[in-house]
Amino acid sequence: MKLGVIRLESHRRTKDGVAAASSFPRWLSAASDCTEAMIMVLPIEGSSADESATADVHYSLRQQDALLALPSCRGFLRAYMNAPLLLLRLYKLRRHTPVVICRAPEHLNLILLPLLWLLRFKPVIWFVSDRSAVEAANQTRRGGGPLVRAGAWLSRATGSVERLFARRWPCIVNGSALERQLLEAGADAARILRVVSSTLPQSALPTQAPMEQRSGGPVELLYVGRIAVEKGLCDLIDALAELLKSPGPGYRLIVIGWAAHGEMERLRAYIVELGIEHAVDVRGPMPPGSALLQAFRSCDVFVLPSWSEGTPRVLVEAMAMGRAVVATRVGGVPDLIVDGENGHLVEPHRPDQLVAAIRRLALDPQRRLEIGRHNWEQARHLTVESLARRMCQFISR
Repeated sequence: MKLGVIRLESHRRTKDGVAAASSFPRWLSAASDCTEAMIMVLPIEGSSADESATADVHYSLRQQDALLALPSCRGFLRAYMNAPLLLLRLYKLRRHTPVVICRAPEHLNLILLPLLWLLRFKPVIWFVSDRSAVEAANQTRRGGGPLVRAGAWLSRATGSVERLFARRWPCIVNGSALERQLLEAGADAARILRVVSSTLPQSALPTQAPMEQRSGGPVELLYVGRIAVEKGLCDLIDALAELLKSPGPGYRLIVIGWAAHGEMERLRAYIVELGIEHAVDVRGPMPPGSALLQAFRSCDVFVLPSWSEGTPRVLVEAMAMGRAVVATRVGGVPDLIVDGENGHLVEPHRPDQLVAAIRRLALDPQRRLEIGRHNWEQARHLTVESLARRMCQFISR
C-alpha cells in the first residue's frame, strides 16, 4: 500500500531549540514497516527537502519515499498565505496515491478537508484531542475583543466542517471523549479508531516490573508537559502549598516542560508568591529520551492536573516506568486510569482533591508499588509500534 501523509502542524520548539514530544516521528518510523512507500506533505522551514534532517519530523526517508515540502505553517496568517502552494502539493500527491492520512491544526482543517474532497482523496482524518477547554483558557488569558470573537467564529466554522467530513470519512481519535463527540455528530462507529497516542518505543520499556519504591527524603512529585494555564499547574502548586503545611512526609515537586508567552515567568512568580520555592524545581524543557524517562523512574508520584487533554503521552511514559499516577478526569485520561485501581482521578480545578489523592499515595509506599507494577504491565500494550500496527490495519481496511 502506498500511503500519503499530510501533516500541517509545525513541530513545537522552545527558545533553546528543544523539540516538544511528538508521537508522529516515531509513528512514521514504525508505520514504514507496514507500507510500500510514503509520500509526505510536511511543513519544512525554507521549503527544501534537503532540510529534512533538521525538520520537524526526524524521519529518514527510504529510497522509495518522497517528501513534498511546504513552507512553515506556523501561525494563522502564514498558513493561509501558503494555501495555494498546499493545493499544488495535494494535486501532486494525488498523482501518487488517493489514500492519505491527514492531521492539521484546527484552523487549517477549514481549507484542507474541502480540498481533499474536491481532489477525490480517500482520507483518514487524525483528530488528536478536544480543544474546547483550551480555547476557553486562551480566551480568559486574552480577554474580550475582536480577535477573540473572530477566533470563536473560526472555531465554530471549522467544527461544522470537521463534523461534516467525520460523517463521510474514517477517523482516528485520541480518547473516548472525542469519539463520543464524533458519534453524536453522526459518524459511523465502525469507521472510528480510538487510539492512545504514544511516543514510547518498545525498546524503552523496562524489562522488569518495579521491585521497590525510592526510600528516604521527601515524597517526589513530577509534572511533565506544556507549561500553560490550561494544564492546571497553578492548581498543583496550590495543592503542594497545602501539603507542605500538614504533618507527615515532606514533598518536592519537579516541573519539566516548555512554555510560551511568558508562562514560565508567571509560574515562577506564583511559586515565590506562595513562598514554596524551596520545594519546587522548575527544570524547563527536556527532549524525549533516556534522561526524561529517568526523571519518571526517579519520582514517587506523577501528577497531571490538566483542565483538558486528549490521551496524554506523558501518562503512558509514567505508567511504563512503573509510577503511580494522580490525574484529572478529563478527555481520554479515564481510558488509561481507573480510579483506585492504577491511580487516582480527581476533578479539574480542584486543588483540594489533588491534596487528598497525593497524600493517600504518599502515606502508602506499598500501594504505590502495586499501582506501579499494574501500570508497567498495562503500558506494554501502549508502545508506538503497537499504535502503528493498529493504525496501519485500520487504514488498509
